[in-house]
Parts: sequence; C-alpha cells; structure tokens
Amino acid sequence: MKFFTPEKISGKRRKTPEGFLVIEGTPIARTGTQAYDPKELDLPADVEPEADGMVHVHRKPEDVFDPVSVASWNGKPITNDHPSEMVNTFNWRLLSLGTVLNPRQGKGDQGDLLLADLVVQDQGLIMLIDAGKVELSCGYNPEYEEFEPGKVKQTNIIGNHVALVEEGRCGPRCAIGDQQIQEIPVMKMTYKQKLMNLIGVKDEAAFKAALDAEAEEGATGVEPLAVHIHNHSPAMGADEEPADPMTAMGQRVGALEDMMKDVAGYFKDMKDKAAKDAEEKEKTEKEAKDAEGEEEKKEEKESKDASEEEMEEEGMDKGAKDSAPLAASFQTTIAVAEILAPGLSHPTFDAKAKPAATFKAMCQHRKTALDLAWNVPASRGVISDVMGGKTTIDFKAMDCSRVRSTFLAAGAAMKRINNAGGSRQQQDAGTQPDGVIRSIADLNRRAAELYPARTSTR
Repeated sequence: MKFFTPEKISGKRRKTPEGFLVIEGTPIARTGTQAYDPKELDLPADVEPEADGMVHVHRKPEDVFDPVSVASWNGKPITNDHPSEMVNTFNWRLLSLGTVLNPRQGKGDQGDLLLADLVVQDQGLIMLIDAGKVELSCGYNPEYEEFEPGKVKQTNIIGNHVALVEEGRCGPRCAIGDQQIQEIPVMKMTYKQKLMNLIGVKDEAAFKAALDAEAEEGATGVEPLAVHIHNHSPAMGADEEPADPMTAMGQRVGALEDMMKDVAGYFKDMKDKAAKDAEEKEKTEKEAKDAEGEEEKKEEKESKDASEEEMEEEGMDKGAKDSAPLAASFQTTIAVAEILAPGLSHPTFDAKAKPAATFKAMCQHRKTALDLAWNVPASRGVISDVMGGKTTIDFKAMDCSRVRSTFLAAGAAMKRINNAGGSRQQQDAGTQPDGVIRSIADLNRRAAELYPARTSTR
C-alpha cells in the first residue's frame, strides 16, 4: 500500500502532510502459544486449567492467517491501551486514535507474524510513541476449541482494535520499530551544555553573549526575553519552526474538549431519542389498550342492549360463563340464514366462547343474510312487507333486537312460500291460502305461532 509521506522519520516511520504518523509493516500478532488466566477468557464451561492454573491458548497459522480473520483487521481502530469494552459505533469517536490498514502475513523470518500498516492520527498518541510506548496488543472476538485438558486453540478470530500498550503478550516482536528516542547522558554534560542543547545553540561564545545581553536588558528594566524550548526534529529544515510542545498540548486539549462536547451532544441526542421512542411506545400501547377496552365495552353494551326477554328467547342465561346455552339458537340462525340467502358461508359455533361474542356473531350473520336477501327481488318483497313496506333499509345500522325479529319473521315467511311452492306475488293475488304479512300485528302473530315463548328455568 502506498502512502504520500514526504517527511521520513526512519526506515518504517513517516509523516503525511497533515502530520499523521504512518508505520508500515508493523507486527500486530503472531502464531504460537500464550498463557492466560481462565478469568481473562470467555471459555466453554468444561475447560479446566492446567496444573499451573493457566490455560494455554494455541494460535495456529491456519487460524491466525485465515483469509476472513486477516481481512477483519482492515480498517479497525488503534487505541491507547485496551478500552473497557469493544470499540463500536457508539464509542469509536472517543476511543479511535488511528487506523489499521493492509493486514497480511509476513514473509521469511516474519512468516509467523501478522503485519499491518498503522496510520496514527492523534497527536497525543504520536507523542507517546515518540516517548517509547511502542508495544501492540490486539483486541478481538475468537472462539475456543479444547483439544487437550487445559489446552485450547483459537478459531474464527475477528479483529476489533489494536491497542498501544506498555507491555503486550506478544512481547517486543509485536512493537513499533525504528524508535526515535535520543538518550542523553545527563551525568556527562554540564548544565551549560544541557541548556545549549535544549535551545539548539552550538557556538559557546554566542551563547555567552546572549546570556550577557539578557542580563543587561534585565538590569535596565526591559521586559525579560521569554525563552521557548523547541524539540527540533532532524528531518526539519533550518528555517522551519517546529510546534511548541505547550501550544501543541493546548491544541490537543482544545480538540479533546470539542470532541467531548460532540460526544456529550451525541449521547444527549441518543438519550432524547430513546425517551421519545419510549414515550411513543407507551402512547401506542395505551391507545391499543384503550381501543381494546372500548371494544370490550362495545361488546358489553351490545350484549346489554338486548332485553332480558330476548336473551331468554336466545337461550342465554344471564349468569352464563360460556356460549353452550346458545347452541340451539345458533343452529336456528344458520338454518334461517340458509333460507334467506342460500349458499351463504356460515360461522362456526364455539361453546367455550363468551356469550356476548356469540350473540354478536349471530347478530352480524343475521344482518348479512338479510342484506343479501334484500338484493333478490322475491325475498326483498317479503322483507319489505315484514318491515312495514319500507323500500330502503340499512341493516348494518339496525340494533340486534330488531334484526332478530325481522330475520326470524322474514325467514318464516320465505319458508312458508317455499313450502307452498308459490311466490309472494301469487299469494298477494289470492292463489295461496295463507296470504302475506301486511302489518306489525300480523308479524307478531306469526312469530308467536312459529316461536312460542320459552319458559324460564331460573
């Protein structure tokens, strides 16, 4: 993988124009065996440690260099030490300080190593690397298979992050190479030499002259010279002014404050969204519950709308818990509906259903049968006679009590016509002996003849 890194720090370490640190070909993991405390791993319950109390985890080449596992490291974040939880979409802005790129198996004497190119974007982490914190440790989600007591192997290794640590399990083999740490033998330098080295002055005479001039300016009341100590890099040009460490630190703190504000804002938005979602859910559940309650109240009201006399005629006991007493009435409803609307699909009787539900089902079925019969000229005339000569009828709007009486009367009339082999018109012409229903009194008399009142057993 190619990087545009005009500033070369060492053999493997370069900087981009933005100041990002690029470390190429860095070992991040290796094959082999590592010892773990059982508490550190999410092992199967039946895995027991060896005599030393440790579980020895074997990382075999076929698992470490599995193409899926290798690919899982590409684009994963670089962190400073291992975070308390895996990096995810909720915490990456706080934890991610760089990016892992181009993971691959090493070659030759690095054949047991998993290499990657690291791009460190965080100035604070770059300073830690320059100061000597260079060992790496991978954070990942594996599976474990025990092949001997106390010995397991890792499989399905899926990368999550690479952490910069003080001391990793992989040891110095998994570390950022080409460190640029200058060890200054303090005891072998005078204070003057150390000061000259810090401010970058090599000419001792010029240094003495500068000190003398500083003393004279101080004596005459001129504002003392503010001396800033800079850390010059060998790669910098003679005219290039490096960043002041305190200024860089201030910028870093400011950036961190901005980032924390963003994080706080993000979590506030998440919290507000969660609260809003919870409120909407509670509102929806309440509306559903209220609707269910209204439906139950409606059913109860429809049941109560029927008079006690009608309920008794239906065979419904006021204290009944189920629909068993309505079996006969339900079958009668099916039979009459078949007369009024032959071929109509009928509901199924459920003896364990609530009485109100069965009563409602019968009422609806009667309305459907009457509505269908109204669309047939022969039966429409019969229903119109039963309803006092009405030419338009809205059966859906009728209450169940009136529907029941109309349904039974119309069914009885249609049955008599069918049995007599004639039509309503023939009966009106006097060709049938019984005539037709022409008034409410006729309707009541006919109903009394066909359906005599039941005697209450209560």
